[in-house]
Amino acid sequence: MVAWAMAMAGTGGCASAAHVHAGVRRARKGSAAKPALARAGRGATAWASLSPSPSSGPSGLGDDLVLDKGGFVASRRGVAALAAASLAWGGPWGAAGGGAAFAGSNFPAGETGDAPVTWRPSARETPSIRAGQIKGYSFLLPPGWKQEQVANILSGNYCQPKCDEPWVEVIFSSKDSGKVNVFGCPSTKLKPYGFKAGMPIEDIVTPESAIASLGGYATGNTIDPDSEVISIDKHEIKGKTYYLYEMLTPYAKTGLHQLAAVTSAQEAVLMFSVSATKDQWANAKETLKQMVNSFEVDI
Repeated sequence: MVAWAMAMAGTGGCASAAHVHAGVRRARKGSAAKPALARAGRGATAWASLSPSPSSGPSGLGDDLVLDKGGFVASRRGVAALAAASLAWGGPWGAAGGGAAFAGSNFPAGETGDAPVTWRPSARETPSIRAGQIKGYSFLLPPGWKQEQVANILSGNYCQPKCDEPWVEVIFSSKDSGKVNVFGCPSTKLKPYGFKAGMPIEDIVTPESAIASLGGYATGNTIDPDSEVISIDKHEIKGKTYYLYEMLTPYAKTGLHQLAAVTSAQEAVLMFSVSATKDQWANAKETLKQMVNSFEVDI
């Protein structure tokens, strides 16, 4: 884990802001309402509920939707209302947004179908959730995004619930739009003294220090907060604060454009990160912003 963290951020773990600043210049010199049970292949199961977008998909669909990939079957009956972030969706599918889906890694062929969904990991989805380090989270996922496998060495599978270094929760990608990573970091890395489980993000780290410490994981390289962070903002969902960032990162390995949301989650700090190339950003900028704004941690 230490080796991976150094490769990702140029530091050993969730670095302090001062450490990141000190390393940037040196690095640059040498660089150029009940869900339906869904059967999802391989004998595994996931919980999902789907509904069509009001502005997409064929009309007159019956109550049941059957997708033949992986033997996935989901019911359109009893679709729950979207969470607050989902209701605010203003993407290309209309202001009312699409349907909600709650599923594990066995989403059919890793795809979202023909409507945006609210994706939520299953109770056994990631090592940190299984270990009780965090409860869970959710975010909007547009059509065409696919879930990628996270290697054990990156997932924290070997160290939870006592990981000393950051880990990768989940990865989703779209060829036309960009890439999503959810990273976890032990809260004690950002607040070595006085941390208590469930502490709000404002009591753990400032917005400026958070991105200085965690930004390198989004870029796959070092980050200079003074020149590469375009904006820092925050919003609240159900009384919980989320730090929001937009970055322009010419030295990033993941793409020129970065968006991120950071908040606390029980024993950890989570960062929802979106990366995009210049072309992907031009194609899906507003959608990517909506995805970041939709990120919500289970309280």
